[in-house]
Amino acid sequence: MSFPKLVALSEALGVEPWVLAGSSLNWNKGETIGLKELLFNHQVQHDGEILSAEVKEILLEILEATLDADWSKESLLQELQVIGELISELKEI
Repeated sequence: MSFPKLVALSEALGVEPWVLAGSSLNWNKGETIGLKELLFNHQVQHDGEILSAEVKEILLEILEATLDADWSKESLLQELQVIGELISELKEI
């Protein structure tokens, strides 16, 4: 990744460029990391505030529910309801 792209990505994500550079420098090609590990082993911020463990847990549940959804005609409404309830839970924090 070129440095200008790294800077643009870091601005879009709201993190310092060295955070992204450090991460990519420490990972070997082919190495993977789980979503849970990614969220809970790093400080994550949104709008200048560090996300709490409770917020991270709900975000993880939203991501997993979305990724695991079949999104079929038969299951779509139920899956959207589950995801919507998780989002409501997140917004109540």
